[in-house]
Amino acid sequence: MPIKILVADDATFVRDMIKRTLRQMLHGAELYEAPDGAKARTLIKQKLPDLILSDWEMPGLSGEELLAWVRENPASASIPFIMITSRGD
Repeated sequence: MPIKILVADDATFVRDMIKRTLRQMLHGAELYEAPDGAKARTLIKQKLPDLILSDWEMPGLSGEELLAWVRENPASASIPFIMITSRGD
């Protein structure tokens, strides 16, 4: 069974870069993408990914708020969650 990875970032070019890199490294991985935290939350409920890569700052529902929601829910609480950001400070 292939690994399922969710990439959540409001920047299309960042999502595309991450997905391209993952496809090169993890052949056959199922990749899902979300442009914001609310869409990511919906995909987590539907797909229950094995790994979540999330931007820190997203409109509507931030990465930090998404992480809190993931950890509060028994079905998703143990999913590894990696926070990403393009901020330099």
